[in-house]
Amino acid sequence: SRSGAALQDILRVLIARYPSAHVVVRDARVQGDGAGEDPFDGLSGNPVAVAAGLATLKLVEGPGFQERIEATTKALVEGLVAEAKKAGVMFSAQSIGSMFGVYFRASPPTSFAEVMQCDKDRFNRFFHALLERGIYLAPSAYEAGFVSAAHGTAEIEETLKAAAEAFRA
Repeated sequence: SRSGAALQDILRVLIARYPSAHVVVRDARVQGDGAGEDPFDGLSGNPVAVAAGLATLKLVEGPGFQERIEATTKALVEGLVAEAKKAGVMFSAQSIGSMFGVYFRASPPTSFAEVMQCDKDRFNRFFHALLERGIYLAPSAYEAGFVSAAHGTAEIEETLKAAAEAFRA
C-alpha cells in the first residue's frame, strides 16, 4: 500500500522475533509500472550472503542466545559503572539486549538536551585511552555500542581492566 502498512507489519514481526538483528530496507517498486523483475536481486546473486544470514538467524534463535548476550552486555555496563565510580568519574551507562550506551554524566540522558550535557571531552579522552589499550568503542559520544556473541567473560574482563586504567587517565 502507499502507506507502507504491509512493510510496517513485516518489520514489527522481524523485530519481535529477532531483536538483535539489523533490518535493511531498500526502496524498490515491486508491482505496477516501473517494477523490476526480481525485487530481491541484491540477494539472489549472492548465495554466500544468504547462507551466512540464515546461519546467523539460526544461531540467534538458539536456546539461551538472547539471555546470554543480554547478560554479557549487562556485565559490561555494570562493570563500567563500577570502575568509573572507583575512579571518581561522573559516568552512567544503560543497555537493552546487546546494545549499550555510555555517558559522561550522572545518569543516562532521557532527552536531546540531556544528551548535549554529556562531557564530550571526557568521552574523547576515554575513547582514546581505551583505543591505546586495544579496546574499540564507537568513536562518537552519541553512538550506541553492541556486544556480539563473540564477546565472553574474558573479553569483558579485559575491557573492564582497560576501562579502569582509562578512567584514571
